[in-house]
Amino acid sequence: MTPTRPCSSCDNSMPAEAVFCPVCGAAAASPILSDTLLGVSRSTTGTATSYELAPERLRAALGPSYELGRLIGRGGYAEVFAVRDLRLKRELALKVLRPDLILTDTLVTRFRREAEAVGALQNTHIVPIYDVGEADGICWLLMPLVQGETLKHVLAREKQLPVPEVKRILLEAAEALGSAHEAGVVHRDIKPENLMIDGKTQRVLLM
Repeated sequence: MTPTRPCSSCDNSMPAEAVFCPVCGAAAASPILSDTLLGVSRSTTGTATSYELAPERLRAALGPSYELGRLIGRGGYAEVFAVRDLRLKRELALKVLRPDLILTDTLVTRFRREAEAVGALQNTHIVPIYDVGEADGICWLLMPLVQGETLKHVLAREKQLPVPEVKRILLEAAEALGSAHEAGVVHRDIKPENLMIDGKTQRVLLM
């Protein structure tokens, strides 16, 4: 039987070695965090497939300082929730490894490395990481909640952008990638879904 893994964009099951999803056409997940390299397995013990269905454990892991909000994104290995920081009175985004994954040492180690690598980057066009944590078998990191939309949504709505706007978006994205490359970090999953357009400033933010 051919090994499969979920598409990071539409969650469709696709061949593990696929470069693009045959359903939505999205590029396959980054090799850094791909199911194949991480040895990720899905739980078959009846574990909830999303913290949206069973949020109590996630709330307990976060503690009383954070208020868990709605699910705002989901990929092949992680979910993103809106979170309210009750101490500093700010809105954040929580990225957490999915509850239906069996956490291997390799997966946890690479999750930590991703957080450390991105946390070390300082560029106005890269979404920063505020904190990273582990509790009760849950791995998560906190980022600012960008009040905007992905470039994918912008393109779906506008169909075609003015040339000056395209140039600006590409230059700002390239600046973010250049900064990451100088720090020895390679993204490996550049696509419109991973570029946010800030709602207030229209600034490009690389996720």
